[in-house]
Amino acid sequence: MFYLLDVGEASFSRTRNDSMKYETVARAVEILKEVGFIEERVDNKPPYPRLVKLTDKGKNASEL
Repeated sequence: MFYLLDVGEASFSRTRNDSMKYETVARAVEILKEVGFIEERVDNKPPYPRLVKLTDKGKNASEL
């Protein structure tokens, strides 16, 4: 969440690093969406990346 706080919106693949498994990040994104901390959308331009950004609720939680 701190990464998204700094950059605003990022592709799903940019939210992970080499030491993190895809499944771990995917599950974290789903949980954060369920609790209303992030929003996800699919860009309408190829390669159609999944983009995530913090909601106001997520920003407030990140700043605590």
